[in-house]
Amino acid sequence: MRNIDRIEQDARLMTRVAKRDETAYKELVEAHMQRAYQTAFILLHDQSLAEDIAQEAFIRLWQQAPKWKDNAQVSTWLHRVIHNLCIDRLRQSRHLSNEEVPEQIDPTPSPIDKQIERDRSTQVQNAIEQLPVRQRQALVMIHFEETGQKEAARRMGISIEALESLLARARRKLKEQLLPNTDLRGDLK
Repeated sequence: MRNIDRIEQDARLMTRVAKRDETAYKELVEAHMQRAYQTAFILLHDQSLAEDIAQEAFIRLWQQAPKWKDNAQVSTWLHRVIHNLCIDRLRQSRHLSNEEVPEQIDPTPSPIDKQIERDRSTQVQNAIEQLPVRQRQALVMIHFEETGQKEAARRMGISIEALESLLARARRKLKEQLLPNTDLRGDLK
């Protein structure tokens, strides 16, 4: 059957379905069920869910029939409803999970974790000590003493721009010292 003929036939059937003609409804279901199922299956990759979605779409078609607008195409309307139902189902499946909640991790660090943290702290402290005095002073005030930039600049007797420049150079130098296998952009050498 040509597409134009199908559209015209669907329009006539929908007029009858709006009057609760079950025979016309069955004809619409037979004409569109396979395509409806295929659309749902392509989106969900689940045969059972695709069947449920297709059936739900036709239930909605029956419910909406009395409000049907003559200019609407059944195939387009079904496709949109099936698409929306599938998207809703996919969203639900992402939020709901049958997996058990994992056991809580012991918050007490292991001796190995403690040693790693001490080593890391020593490395950072040594790197900071190697910075020029003004860079070190700016870095300590901003990151360790949590002084605001305006106040740190005032204490150092410099502009905020000069402070930001000192901080940028200090951070760059620390990165070079602490991550020797990366270049300044963060890429591995």
